[in-house]
Amino acid sequence: MTDEFKPDAVSSDYAAQSPFWTMVSAILEGEAAVKKADKTYLPQFASETDTQYAARLQHSPFTNIYGDISKGLASKPFSKELAQKEGTPDQYLRLGENVDGQGNNLHVFGSDCFKAALDHGIDWILVDYSRAKPRADGKPLTLADEREQGLRPYWVRIPAQRMIAVYSVFLGGVEAIFHARISESSIDIDANLKETAVNRVRILNREPVRDKLGTIVALGPATWRLWEQRTTSDGKSAWVMIDEGPITIGVIPLVPVVLGKRKGGSWIVEPPLRDLAHMQMTEYRQESNLEWVKIMTCFPMVCVSGMGNDDNGNPPKVTVGPNVVFIIPQNQGGTGPAGEVTIVEPTAQSIVENRAQLELTRREMRDLGMAPLTQSNLTVYTTANVSKKASSALQAWAFLFKDALEQAWKLTALWLNDRTYEPEVVVHTDFAVELEQGTEIDALLKAQGQGIYSKKTVREEFRRRNIVSNDIDDEEEEERIAADQEGMEPEEPIDPRTGLPVREPGPVE
Repeated sequence: MTDEFKPDAVSSDYAAQSPFWTMVSAILEGEAAVKKADKTYLPQFASETDTQYAARLQHSPFTNIYGDISKGLASKPFSKELAQKEGTPDQYLRLGENVDGQGNNLHVFGSDCFKAALDHGIDWILVDYSRAKPRADGKPLTLADEREQGLRPYWVRIPAQRMIAVYSVFLGGVEAIFHARISESSIDIDANLKETAVNRVRILNREPVRDKLGTIVALGPATWRLWEQRTTSDGKSAWVMIDEGPITIGVIPLVPVVLGKRKGGSWIVEPPLRDLAHMQMTEYRQESNLEWVKIMTCFPMVCVSGMGNDDNGNPPKVTVGPNVVFIIPQNQGGTGPAGEVTIVEPTAQSIVENRAQLELTRREMRDLGMAPLTQSNLTVYTTANVSKKASSALQAWAFLFKDALEQAWKLTALWLNDRTYEPEVVVHTDFAVELEQGTEIDALLKAQGQGIYSKKTVREEFRRRNIVSNDIDDEEEEERIAADQEGMEPEEPIDPRTGLPVREPGPVE
């Protein structure tokens, strides 16, 4: 093995995005992570000593507005259950109840994946299959053997920062991934419970077939290899392949969850909330400056003038605080005090200006956080897989996410040797009602009373707005209404004007 072989080498696409991913991850982790980055996000002033900088960093507050906005936007597609459409075969419904093999259903798994893609621009789903134990007689596994071993497809979420390299090519009008490297570093413990960091990298590969011009015209069989970094007997580091095997479905089972805009054919993605993340760091610096200005200016300073040094040539020591009395000795001639003490109180104008600028930045961040929910022209999202026209950026992201999940289900079907399954995932995208002013309910009820809309339509709108549960069945509700009204009919007609019984006219004599 040569030293040049480095499975953990990152691609140029990864290197280009890594600084932003590191920054947004620090924002999401909170104040401790941002401050740990030291001068990266809070630069040191010119002529500021390390001691002064350390004091300023310690007193710097961090208000995580980005985290609040990101969490709010990411939660909206999941305010209703993420599910597969009605009529989905039972085997896929059962898989959806524990889609990752760790007890997380499709809704929980999807919400984590969507949130990560919103923050980083891209996230990944690896659709893998349980590792089978070979039969003792060497024969192929039967269906009963697979069930007994609990073999099944399962999904693995690969964060952007662990997908260290991806390369793809268009063949037959379809983009195919032919090489990917995934960091699987972990912590192992020995018999003495001592922790050891272990660096592992999984390589998924399909060897390209090129023509005479070097153009890729086909891809070879899909394989996987697991590499581990070990220390040799001479103390050097080397990568050792510890496991390998074929990917029997013939393709690399990776699905990119891309919510941002890709740069050409590369895997560089512009994160949807990129500008908001940068504004968060601007807000952090402004808030830090405001706090430091308050510390430096909110306390009066004592100015002592005209007093000489002591016998050792040092300036006189001055104690500042409440209940302190200054005793100034007489001058040598005894004609008056040897010096003068005055109080200098800085103006608070700089605090006012810094506070105004900070509030402006925060307001702009809140406005920018509302932009994905408002109506817009999103022609950039007119891809073949996003057939519905979105009225807001958040809806467009939800449709792109829906498409990614359906691709993951297609790969799941390949593992089950089912090439006819056409999956459909139901994702909540009706966010417009959440921005309404509350007058629409009264308008619906009036329209129903005037015969413009039916009761069924009004009920559907109530469910759409989450006023009532989505589980309410219309037929059952009609039966309940009938039961409520049973026995309430008057025994004889009532005059609505007088409230008195209406007497039928008797026979004319």
